[in-house]
Amino acid sequence: MSDRLIEFRTAEILKEKNFDVNTYSNCWVKTLDGDIIHNSERKNCVEHDRCEQYMMQPTQTSLRKWLVENHQIFIEIQLDQTTYPKYCIEISKFSGNPRDLSEREWGWEKVEVPMDKWGLYRTYEEALEEALIISLNNI
Repeated sequence: MSDRLIEFRTAEILKEKNFDVNTYSNCWVKTLDGDIIHNSERKNCVEHDRCEQYMMQPTQTSLRKWLVENHQIFIEIQLDQTTYPKYCIEISKFSGNPRDLSEREWGWEKVEVPMDKWGLYRTYEEALEEALIISLNNI
């Protein structure tokens, strides 16, 4: 297992959800021509010093932490070895405010993971990336 940076398609959804944590050099930038390139490719661009930050690219772990801290969404990746090793997704969301004892409507609810997305992953990182996308789409 390695702490991998999120993929472009996940970053697009993250941008829509107003992710506000600066990941510094791990980001995509917009050139003066309007092209979107990864910051690591910026030095090949003529106007490299005038590119603007466009989308952040956090690690999967830091995005997972952000989901817990800001949206009370918890992701669990389980190893299923019934036929061959594969990873499965389980997502839960905490609703309500447990600090308000007068409020009776709080607890855990499962976030629906589509059947075609539940257990098709050969690696932990693939499963986590898909779980992050599903979680972001449920905000």
